[in-house]
Amino acid sequence: MRKLAVLAVAIIVLATIGASYQLSANLVKTSNVVKIGYIPLALSLPVFVAEENGYFGSEGVKYGLVEMESTDSILKALVNNEIDAAFEVSLAPVLAFEENNPDSIRIFSVSSLTTDKPFDSILVKADSDIRSLKGLEGKKLGIFPGETGRVLTVLFKNFLKYKNVDSDKITFVKLLPDGQLESLNSGSVDAVLTFEPTVTQIIEELGARRLYGSFLANQLNYNPQGAAIFTTEFLKDNPEYAKKIMNVFDEAVNYRRLNEAGTRKILAGALDIDTNVADNMVLFEMVKNSEVNKEAVQAYINLLYKTDLLGKKLDAYKLVYSGS
Repeated sequence: MRKLAVLAVAIIVLATIGASYQLSANLVKTSNVVKIGYIPLALSLPVFVAEENGYFGSEGVKYGLVEMESTDSILKALVNNEIDAAFEVSLAPVLAFEENNPDSIRIFSVSSLTTDKPFDSILVKADSDIRSLKGLEGKKLGIFPGETGRVLTVLFKNFLKYKNVDSDKITFVKLLPDGQLESLNSGSVDAVLTFEPTVTQIIEELGARRLYGSFLANQLNYNPQGAAIFTTEFLKDNPEYAKKIMNVFDEAVNYRRLNEAGTRKILAGALDIDTNVADNMVLFEMVKNSEVNKEAVQAYINLLYKTDLLGKKLDAYKLVYSGS
């Protein structure tokens, strides 16, 4: 079973990134322009704050932001030396890549998703007859597509098993975030598993009901679902740039903690979302480099291994970069 899982992960990673990609040995910066890859979603909050508040300039770093479509495209760009770092990616595909390309990636920050602040939620219409997770049986559930969606589906099915819900009786429908509201409203799906700001948008526009809070945090509290990363080659050849980037990231985290109103205003502008949504949504929690909980990262790795999303247990204490 585990051999098949390893083969499946390898096929997905190779199909997305390409079997011929190799980490470039020529990553020494020839200029002081640092390219930061990001995904235009709420989880990229640190990069929006850093840009708005001029933290790159404060560190003496010239930078360029490179918008990417997914974690897979960020990984591809990193190994091809098209970007130098990523402020936010989904950790599971990164770990799968690291498993198949050992000593390639280092993590310098992670998310800390908790049960009291559900960044992900399962939503149903206000008049839905679904009143519990058990009620999802025989229904259609909208969920993210792609590799991230595949990982979410596996983890969600594992979560449902411990809630005595038969996931085989649920029809999983792949839906991008911008199609989830209409699909729920039209009845083409009975529920959606989604993330902020879509959670708040659907609740406010449809009067939808939260069936369940964060299954990710309920499965593993202080969940490091998201991560900020470098390649090991970049760190080796550009340690000073790496320190500056981490300082920028930490400054953005500090600002988010000390100025929530300003943070929400920045997020509304960066994502062009309604200010009411930005003011009421749950913000994605990232931690400073010195605060990364390696035990939580290891617990997440163990969960992926247990659910056959990884073929071996990686060492979080090796993967997390401390800046020293």
